[in-house]
Amino acid sequence: MPSETSFFDMALFKKNLTRWWPIWASYLTIWFFVMPIQVLILPDPQAGYHFDFESLIQNLCNFHIFFAAIYGVICAMAVFSYLYSPRSANFYGSLPVRREGIFLTQFVSGYLFTQLPNILLTLVTILFGACRGILNIEIVLAWLIIGGGEMLFFYSFAVFCAMFAGHILAVPVFYGIFNFISLAFMELLEALAGIFYTGFAGFGSGVTNAVAWLTPVEKLFGVGWNTQPSPGSGTFLFRMLESSFWVSIGGYALAGILLAGLSFLLFRSRKLESAGDVVAVPFMRPVFKYGVAVCAGMFLGYLTSELLGIGSLLWAILVWAAIGCFAAQMILEKTFRVFSKWKSVLVMTVVLAGMLAVMAFDLTGYETRVPESADVESVTFHLFSGYPYDSSHEDVTVTDGETIAKVVALHKSIVRDYKSGEANSPVLHQTANFRVTYHTKHGTISRTYSFYYDESLLNVPDSTAYALESIYSDPELTRRTYGLDSLREYLDGGGRDCTVYYSYWGEDGDSPANLYPETAGQDSLNIQNYSNIVALLDAIDADIEAGGIRRRVTDVYDSHTSQSIRIEWGTWYYENSAGGVIYLDLNEQCDNTLRALQKLIPSEIASQNLTVPSEQGK
Repeated sequence: MPSETSFFDMALFKKNLTRWWPIWASYLTIWFFVMPIQVLILPDPQAGYHFDFESLIQNLCNFHIFFAAIYGVICAMAVFSYLYSPRSANFYGSLPVRREGIFLTQFVSGYLFTQLPNILLTLVTILFGACRGILNIEIVLAWLIIGGGEMLFFYSFAVFCAMFAGHILAVPVFYGIFNFISLAFMELLEALAGIFYTGFAGFGSGVTNAVAWLTPVEKLFGVGWNTQPSPGSGTFLFRMLESSFWVSIGGYALAGILLAGLSFLLFRSRKLESAGDVVAVPFMRPVFKYGVAVCAGMFLGYLTSELLGIGSLLWAILVWAAIGCFAAQMILEKTFRVFSKWKSVLVMTVVLAGMLAVMAFDLTGYETRVPESADVESVTFHLFSGYPYDSSHEDVTVTDGETIAKVVALHKSIVRDYKSGEANSPVLHQTANFRVTYHTKHGTISRTYSFYYDESLLNVPDSTAYALESIYSDPELTRRTYGLDSLREYLDGGGRDCTVYYSYWGEDGDSPANLYPETAGQDSLNIQNYSNIVALLDAIDADIEAGGIRRRVTDVYDSHTSQSIRIEWGTWYYENSAGGVIYLDLNEQCDNTLRALQKLIPSEIASQNLTVPSEQGK
């Protein structure tokens, strides 16, 4: 009887379903209680209870991510477990099925371990929803599609890891590492770059976004929660198609198809005798060896420097990288006799030392790179000096050449002070923080600094204190850094969610604006009248223009009155919402603000039925 070959073996497929039934049975059981039963037992909306079917399924769409990530690797390990035993591998290799047929059968089997239950769960959920009087088929179909796309990626990714792993326990290890290594490696590089490079402000949004795509669990979970469409306009599927969630699902599904193709190519070239090796594919062995070496050197070297001091960082990285290289070689060759390979370790160490030298000695000129004013199209900066203790939560973006020149001059002064060591000298006492992003004709440059400066050089041109004061003395920049311009725009646009807190601390009579008697026991007042708030803001603007309130470099202009104003406006406690918090530490030069407070506080006390001020308080 002639032998037959095929590209899909039904007998092997049925064997997989029966042999690995605990996988799909557990998946089905868990989801049955999570979704259909939830729909069935929630309170009846006809009885007046809140029952949001759409929100429930939307949340379960996000819940799918973790099931796909976990069951993806479990299914891949199960259907391709025969690859890790020489006996089983030889048996499957002797079957009258082409390699393409074996791979396709095993791949489809593992994928259907979750998708067949998903189809059944979809039908049952629709049925239970219909029984409850809520027949929303489209949203359940969206759950099915989202689950299928996510599982396709995570399962294909796990199969890809299974193809170059030679031991079954190496599969989940590689799978877990590759899912998060991009994020971990970026954060580790940022930590090291922050040590080597003064002013390092991160890799920027381009690198961060790319790394986010290479961290699928975090990416999908974050996008799923942040871009879910709100109910009420159009069908759910249409609204989901307009969101970035579907873009992410589609992108990862396409990546899953690509990974499946790469897995098949690896499967065809995989040798049966590689079963039992940690890395079964020859060309991946050097990647594993030197990857382990570099990661061990950077991570363990960084930890060592945290214990022994920053001066040990360079040699700690090199030592741990060499140890990691030998350790990886031991794992690959399954023997401790690997020290004869010292030449490759030496070459790797020398190359790594060269790369570290480029960073340590700033051979690229990163630390001293400051753009010229003429090349800058716009600049966004956040500047805060430690005295007085006013707060600002707003970055300022400017496009005019004069202000850009001031910012560039400050940046150059800071770089010069770091080179001379003055910026690191705590004996100067005065500190400041400076964060800046230049948008130039050739790209974006970002830096961040925390430095000391010499307050005695306030009137000396080209000094850091002088450069700071030239920016702080601009009334318009002062309004913007405090957030007062944004508050004005909010109020002019009809916003009324604004609260002003006037606070006083110290003994009675220390300040002319303190109108509270000692017996009242109060040290703060909530200013509620809108006209009083506007009058107070007008007074603050007048003091800013006169120089009484401004971002000051030193305490030259300061004489505390033990009084402050805190303004909370808009929905400042929500991210990406209009609003903010402004805190002003008042001094004796705030004449207009102090007079306004003396005038409006009695009316606020009277309107709120608070204790009448005593004569001493007045």
